[in-house]
Amino acid sequence: MDTLRSVGEVARQLGLKEGTIRRWILLRRIDYIKVGSAVRIHASEVERIIQEGRVRRIPSGTASSLIM
Repeated sequence: MDTLRSVGEVARQLGLKEGTIRRWILLRRIDYIKVGSAVRIHASEVERIIQEGRVRRIPSGTASSLIM
């Protein structure tokens, strides 16, 4: 089963403020779970956020053609 994380844990892992994570929740930019009044986020959702923000490297020798 996927691990549930608190807003604070997610913020620390991503290097963001808790307010940013809470804003994303309000804007429905990330999936979350309510357990009573507590908000929890699946670890797989955090991984999805990381993957969506990932910028892939350019293979050696091709970067110079993009600059010019």
